[in-house]
Amino acid sequence: MKLHSIAKKIIARVVITGVVLLMAACSDGVHSSPKSVVETFIKVGADGNFDALKPLCASEAPEELCNPDTDDREEFVKIMGTAKIVGEPQIEGDKASVKMSIKSEDQTLEVSFPLAKQGDKWLLSGEPEEVDS
Repeated sequence: MKLHSIAKKIIARVVITGVVLLMAACSDGVHSSPKSVVETFIKVGADGNFDALKPLCASEAPEELCNPDTDDREEFVKIMGTAKIVGEPQIEGDKASVKMSIKSEDQTLEVSFPLAKQGDKWLLSGEPEEVDS
């Protein structure tokens, strides 16, 4: 009888562990935090994967941010290749901002990207603004 109880407990633990792992694998890690959204934005932008930009953006985000014009794409890729997150995200409720350093021509700028939480997803929500370094 005791062996049967132990086997049931082991099976239950294995099932619970499997469910937790499956949930973690299926969760959308990209949209789970403002920082992960901006990290992904930088990566796909630097890679020139323009189709992957749109899902990172809220409907109110600027079109040129989420779907750069064909004429601007080469410059966009070049700039995103220089981009780095600076500091920690500032989060207040369902709004956040993430600072990013970018190089354009011979100057380095810091910009702040606004994000908004919509449902359970963080999304880029507005025009990045230049900030003082």
